[in-house]
Amino acid sequence: MLRSLLIKDFILIDSLQVTFENGYTSITGETGAGKSIFVGALSMLMGKRSDAELIRHGTNRAIIEGEFIDIPTKALQFLKSMELDCPDSPNSCIIRREIGIGGRNRSFVNDVPTPLNTISKLAEYILDIHSQHRNLLLGDAGFILNAIDRMGKTSETRHAYEQLFEEYTNAVKDYKRLQEKLAKASEEYDYDSFRYNELEQANLTIDEEIKLEEAEKILRYADEIKTSLFQANELLTGGAENTQQLLQQVAHELTPLVEKIPEIASYIERIESCRIEITDIAHDLITKSDAIEANPQELQVIEERIDLLNRLFSKYRLATSKELIELRDNLKESLDLYTDGNQRLEESSAHCNTLKKKLDEVAMALSQQRKKASDLLADKLQEMLSLLEMPHSKVCFEFKESNTPLATGYDIVDFLFTANNKLPLKPVGEIASGGEMARLMLSLKAQLAKKENLPTILFDEIDTGISGRVADRMGSILRQMGETMQVIAITHLPQIAAQSDFQKHIEKVLDTHGEPITSIRSLTPTERVNEIASLLSADVITPESLEAAKILLQKS
Repeated sequence: MLRSLLIKDFILIDSLQVTFENGYTSITGETGAGKSIFVGALSMLMGKRSDAELIRHGTNRAIIEGEFIDIPTKALQFLKSMELDCPDSPNSCIIRREIGIGGRNRSFVNDVPTPLNTISKLAEYILDIHSQHRNLLLGDAGFILNAIDRMGKTSETRHAYEQLFEEYTNAVKDYKRLQEKLAKASEEYDYDSFRYNELEQANLTIDEEIKLEEAEKILRYADEIKTSLFQANELLTGGAENTQQLLQQVAHELTPLVEKIPEIASYIERIESCRIEITDIAHDLITKSDAIEANPQELQVIEERIDLLNRLFSKYRLATSKELIELRDNLKESLDLYTDGNQRLEESSAHCNTLKKKLDEVAMALSQQRKKASDLLADKLQEMLSLLEMPHSKVCFEFKESNTPLATGYDIVDFLFTANNKLPLKPVGEIASGGEMARLMLSLKAQLAKKENLPTILFDEIDTGISGRVADRMGSILRQMGETMQVIAITHLPQIAAQSDFQKHIEKVLDTHGEPITSIRSLTPTERVNEIASLLSADVITPESLEAAKILLQKS
């Protein structure tokens, strides 16, 4: 449930903090007092994209923060999966939006910076903002199908179908890709075969061009290299004045000083280490020199091999032997596909058919569950519409089967309605008035609330197009919904406001500078009587309207 809401510098709100209780809360106020601003702030909090124009004039940043407690299990699971849960308050979360001038906007969940699309997804689990235009969803087949699934609790079967559908879709894509590859392999078989044979006969090895270039340099300059290596070895170990002898002399000169300066011993050890290292280097140099021999025949072989590789690089527009090997292997795969492609295509087709059969079986089970749930939902809606002064109305859900599997199954559902059961049923979006839409949507929401743990729901003018006894019945339904969930309704009808457990009032006042600001506050029992009376008598409170208000509240 929504526990508290903080709004700062948002349109006409300078600073507003309001708490909400569990149950049914009504919100009333004069036209233009700021009810739409309140709904707008909540929409921003729930992930709607922001605009700098929403920032109150004269300020640089708007802040909207909401605290939610006792949130549904699905919301907790989502928070945990996104690593946004708060161990200190495991059953709650705080969402904050900051709207800055120049597009400097930020959003947080439990003080963790969070992308807006993540907040929008989280919002689906914790707050349902039902504005007047959302009644049009009754004509949306996807919305109705989801409502039937929620009514029938088909989540397990639907999840199984969705998994199979994804697997089947991927299998069909693989089959089509294999078809395309086989067709291409067939068209280019002769050309691919020639290229493969040429690359296969080249006996390529990875990075051989690097090794060949190194070997080619050594053989080309073998005499120069041997001479340099020999001279270097002579400087290190040959003759009377070689480096090794000089180091021995230095050590000999330093040895008598050890008794006078003990640390000299460490220098002698280091000199000896250098002498041993030089001896090893000299040995390696002479060994390497001995291993190098001018060999014109071997040089020619290497140069011919380098020429072959360069020709292949140029021909195939590739830069390394590794890329040539990859091309060779791809060509081999294409040739193999041509050889055994028909068998692989048959296997792929059989796999698709097997998955399709499983998909059809699960889809049939899902459709049966949906039809059973839709019959129950239609009956329940019929009962509730009778309570809402529509006793002659009739609703039903018409199922059509798609020719191809859809992501949600094979079912295409039309929500049919008539306000007069003597007249034919038609799609609700084509025939229902605004008031009828409002009653249908409230009835649907009320039934779903009984079946599952819905999030907090905010009704923004659900009372459009109704009055009198219908409003009284609608208020009663909202109160009943409030027994199992948090319901907030913005209304202008006294019958609906009087049925609420709690009532808040939105009003527009002038600040110390004469600027209009919007505020919202909880009403005391006395203030509730006056507010209901005001709604009954068009803002003019009379003794008769006060008495009528008391009766309405006592009745509730």
